[in-house]
Amino acid sequence: SFESEAAEGALPKGRNNPRKVPFDLYCEQLSGTAFTRPRHVNLRTWLYRQQPSVVHNVQPFHMTETFFGGSDPSGGVLDPNPLRWMPFEDKNWSAQDFISGMHLLGSSGDPSTKSGLAIYIYCFGKAMKDYFYNSDGDFLIVPQEGVLLIHTELGRLCVQPTEVC
Repeated sequence: SFESEAAEGALPKGRNNPRKVPFDLYCEQLSGTAFTRPRHVNLRTWLYRQQPSVVHNVQPFHMTETFFGGSDPSGGVLDPNPLRWMPFEDKNWSAQDFISGMHLLGSSGDPSTKSGLAIYIYCFGKAMKDYFYNSDGDFLIVPQEGVLLIHTELGRLCVQPTEVC
């Protein structure tokens, strides 16, 4: 194990995540291992910060004329601050199924070159009567509320809220 501290006494003694951290610092764990790996091979780092990493910067973000690597990132503004969105309005979700209840939040890449990703949020309340087949990509589905019963070519999945399928 490796330890370093900017101020003497800043690191907690005896454990990584005590209830009371010296100097009223915030304790965060950064994992460097895929969530599918066994616990005994996990690599992690404990960080003790003056403010949580999710807190927005004090100074507002502004673009510069030079770009990393010398190329303009497609003219888009890449704000490094955490972004949030308002909850979706209730648009009679009970009448929508999985496909009609999907809404694109963001994307990167180009589907025609089969590179990139898309992030969707879904909200539905009606069981699907039709079938859905996806041969172009992988889905990582994490329900927030309610139970999903998914029939796949490999069997059935019963997915509870906060479980990943």
